[in-house]
Amino acid sequence: MKAYRKAIVPLFCLLLAVVVACGSDGTYMRQQLAELQDKNLADSLLTNDSLALNLCEYFDNHGTSNEKMLAHYLLGRTYADMGEAPRALDCYYDAISLADTTAADCDYHTLIGVYGQMSVIFHQQNLPQDEIQAIKQYAYYTLLLGDTINHIIYQSQLIAPYYILDEKDTVLQIIEDVNQQLEQRGCTDFPPLNLGTAAYIYTERGDLEKASEMLDKYESIDGMIDENHNIAAGWESYYWIKGFYELKIDNVDSAEYYFRKALPVNDIEVRFNAYKGLLKVYQLRQNIDSIANYSLLYENSLDSLHNRMRTDAISQSAALYGYTRSEKLIEQETQKRREAWYWFFGLLVCGLLAGVFAFWLYKNSQNEKRRLAERIQLLRGYAVNKNLYDSPVANHFRQLLKANPYHQPDAKDWKELTTLIETEIPGFRKALSNETYTPSDIEYDVCMLIKIQIPLSDIARLKHCVPSYITQIRKNVYKNLFSKKGSANELDEYIMQLC
Repeated sequence: MKAYRKAIVPLFCLLLAVVVACGSDGTYMRQQLAELQDKNLADSLLTNDSLALNLCEYFDNHGTSNEKMLAHYLLGRTYADMGEAPRALDCYYDAISLADTTAADCDYHTLIGVYGQMSVIFHQQNLPQDEIQAIKQYAYYTLLLGDTINHIIYQSQLIAPYYILDEKDTVLQIIEDVNQQLEQRGCTDFPPLNLGTAAYIYTERGDLEKASEMLDKYESIDGMIDENHNIAAGWESYYWIKGFYELKIDNVDSAEYYFRKALPVNDIEVRFNAYKGLLKVYQLRQNIDSIANYSLLYENSLDSLHNRMRTDAISQSAALYGYTRSEKLIEQETQKRREAWYWFFGLLVCGLLAGVFAFWLYKNSQNEKRRLAERIQLLRGYAVNKNLYDSPVANHFRQLLKANPYHQPDAKDWKELTTLIETEIPGFRKALSNETYTPSDIEYDVCMLIKIQIPLSDIARLKHCVPSYITQIRKNVYKNLFSKKGSANELDEYIMQLC
């Protein structure tokens, strides 16, 4: 014991020196974080991942929840600018897990930025379901901040993923709702959104009256169309949409006119639809030569479209490969920094730190085993767990998930579930807490849903997020509860043992 005390004294002095050094670095590191955020807000290209990594490392150990979230968000933005989407997404998930949404000073603006950037990546990676969830979270937090206009505008971002999923009724409803809400608030600065998309859907369905109404609104927007019938730059898809409408009402000549206006546009999808429309025009006219000509052009544009899709797929694969390779490189860099760190302190304490640290690890491991054994022993004394799976409350949650359309549980449902769990297992909440950690509301809800054996995908639906976020929550709970990293399944096993 005396030898142990002698070892602790120099270690304590060393740690005190480290604390003082960290305190002097705090102002500088916060200044670095603020400057990097300023560059991000100015939409500057972020490529210094070493700086962003250092900020994450520092604030993970010395920062507030907001600072940790911001550091990981900026690391994600850096990776995104470097073309490493998978790594950026991983950082965004880390940022979300570090956000304390129960705190009065929670930085919702940064959290909104995280979900916004996630939705961009999901859109680029052609993951519409994940994109929808990210957009809904973005819209939720903008509304929480009282940013009603931005909340409405961002809801229009749901149109693209729902269109990919072929949920055309939902697309039309979103377009109608968004434009109606903007109109009700007198937002004249925002032109009616996605009217072209609505016009094309109605044209496809043969609802020509509604299609005409959408096109009339589209064309009446100030500055959208000039006296020569030229559409404003960036809105050239109007030409082929208008062409298909004219074709549907048997104005073949007018349809040809609009399809031809789309041909010079430097966009593969616009030209593809233009060739498709002209092919239909000449099929109606039974012009054999033109049919042959535009069939070839249509096929070539289709090949170009497919080639671009294949290129995107290759880029995504390359990004995933780059992610794996970069992980190896970053681990090597981390190892180098760790070795330099050990060498520096080795010179200061002449090897004492390594021995004391090893001893501390051993004692901590023994204490952890003892605490876990005591926890399990304590829990065995509680009343035997009832069959929660077959309880009316659990069955009610399953019925909500099976309902069509899906019904969201309300506050009464969550209260009944909490009452059931804590009545049948009085030590449930205590078993998920310790001296330094109490689960947040969403973490506790997830643990209760695990206890009544709700599947992971359904838990994600109940909490309005993607399954990977639920997995991250479970890992975080395990880490905070047992002070070590563990898998999500290890937490599930622990919860299922509670009785």
